[in-house]
Amino acid sequence: MVTSTKASLLPAVGKWKFWTLGHPSYVAGAVRSFVTSSGTCSLDLGIPSFAKHANLMILECYSKEPPSLVIPIEDFWCRYEHLTLRRNDDEIKKFFISIDPEEIVVKDDGLDDFVFQKNTERFYDLVGKKRLIERCFDGLKTINVVEITPATSPDTITTYVTGHPNPDADSIVSSVFEAARRNVLYGTHCVAWSDRVPPTVAHILGSKICANLLAMPKFGPTHDIVLVDCHSTEEECEYQVKSIIDHHVISQRFPYYVAISQEISWSSTIQVYIKYLGSGLDLDPPSARMLLEATLLEAEPHLMAKMSLLDKLALERLTLIAKWSTSYADLMTRLINEANTPDPFMNDYKQTLYGFAVVKTRSLTCFKARAEANNTENYLPLTIVKQVVYNSQFNTVLYESISLYFNGDFHDKGLKIAILDSVSRACQAFHGSNHVSVRGMEVKVLLLKSHRNADGPSVTLRDQPTAPTTGISFADVTSLLSPATNTSFLSLKQYWEVYKECVSLKHRIMEHSLRNKQYVELLDTVIRNQKEVMHSYDGVFRQADIIEARPALIRPDSIDIRTGFPTILNSPDNYGDPSLWRYWSPDREENVATRGHIFIMNQTSIDMKISRHDTTQNLTFRPSYHDITDLKYDVLSDGGSWVTVKIFPRRLSIS
Repeated sequence: MVTSTKASLLPAVGKWKFWTLGHPSYVAGAVRSFVTSSGTCSLDLGIPSFAKHANLMILECYSKEPPSLVIPIEDFWCRYEHLTLRRNDDEIKKFFISIDPEEIVVKDDGLDDFVFQKNTERFYDLVGKKRLIERCFDGLKTINVVEITPATSPDTITTYVTGHPNPDADSIVSSVFEAARRNVLYGTHCVAWSDRVPPTVAHILGSKICANLLAMPKFGPTHDIVLVDCHSTEEECEYQVKSIIDHHVISQRFPYYVAISQEISWSSTIQVYIKYLGSGLDLDPPSARMLLEATLLEAEPHLMAKMSLLDKLALERLTLIAKWSTSYADLMTRLINEANTPDPFMNDYKQTLYGFAVVKTRSLTCFKARAEANNTENYLPLTIVKQVVYNSQFNTVLYESISLYFNGDFHDKGLKIAILDSVSRACQAFHGSNHVSVRGMEVKVLLLKSHRNADGPSVTLRDQPTAPTTGISFADVTSLLSPATNTSFLSLKQYWEVYKECVSLKHRIMEHSLRNKQYVELLDTVIRNQKEVMHSYDGVFRQADIIEARPALIRPDSIDIRTGFPTILNSPDNYGDPSLWRYWSPDREENVATRGHIFIMNQTSIDMKISRHDTTQNLTFRPSYHDITDLKYDVLSDGGSWVTVKIFPRRLSIS
């Protein structure tokens, strides 16, 4: 039933955005959506029935309310996560001994399929760890290499298991074994995928598995994905992730249906093996040998004593089953063999806001040119190269060298000294100050065999950052900045200049910021009578050729950089092309420019329909500073082996 209501022309707290029917030439549907600028829901009656938008979906309805279900395993899982993040072996042991598997078995009665699968994987995790703690391995079905091999066979493909870019042995071998487990357990077609197979991994897995692995085409947009040894993938693939197995701390949130096996563990291979045990499976000697050798490669002998209880028990079990394996020394010799490794820098390389390469070697190598080239290629402020230098038998680490290579194209403002000081003081806390020396931008750690206690502090999971709440208008911003000498904000023309520079430099972090989905940013450009433009930095109105769009789609490469306006428009009925941006031209006597995001389309936008005095919750501006203050920080010791780096945010006031 529809009842009459009053519509307001002005935004206000608690009010939704509302659009009436669209053009009479097409059939439209009603859509409940979200408006980025106002941070409010919306009701749009003008969405064409043929429209295919990225975030357009349905909300299922039921004839009656489903019963409220009590799922015992969810309580046990929360308790376990709390314990594992505290890294207390004694408490973890007591917890698993107390578990009765019958109490936490997952039943399919009325459960969402996603929730059922997630909790089933949780069940396998908990039961596998209980088996290890109690050393109870009766009744397990043994899986052999023949059953492992089909996990990489390119038959019917439904689920892909994959690791991080530049995968190492832990990532690839974990993927292969997890795919095999899912095939055996669920009877579904599951395959492992990797973009490369290093020679050492080829030695571990054998030629047949590796040949199939290299022949496997990459996953497409319709495939489900299981991530191992990592918890991130390309942004456009995030919706495909259904499960994560990672031995690194996971601090970000995922949708409710993602099954996460998070363990502060030695390797992902151990986590996968625990899943085998919990699934009622075990390995024959050749298969156990593969997992064991991949685990050893991830390890460092001088730190083996610091493994958690579960890690030690899993490694002990694999060693017992395998009977023998390639020695750590032989594996390491293969790993650092220059003939097989043309670029050792990439053997164990990861990249976030900076690059980080770990190189295991018997002699120190200068990576200055390689690291600086990496900074330039990926437009990074910093690449860190950590070299672990072993003796000839690989049973002792002689020293570690941590070299910091900064990109001279980035402003320093105290960054170099802050990072160098933080790294050196962290090493001093962990290894002892008498084992650490600093020379230039290199930190060297000697005699690592005398490690101090490596039990880490508790880990706190942080919430995702929230969008800003401002409620300011263009008039507010220009009034605020009018007396400023050090602060301004980008005009439309300057925005495009910065954006194109970021694209050409492959500066992905800044490019992502310039297309942020959480807010709409004002641009310092005024349009008068839909044909005169003033970029406020010069204060002069000039005639501009502005093509009318109500709306249209544009490409950044069609922008006339002299004016900031597009020269070519595309039909708004093009769907699924992420290179297209939504664009509205000016529509009144005076407008200002904004850069925003259209939620339903998952599309960046340039909107000229905003007035000087419009205010919405998420309408803000990006301050630009002529200069910034030096970075201020403090390194705080916990009195043991760990430090906390406290960074004081720069107080970038309007000045």
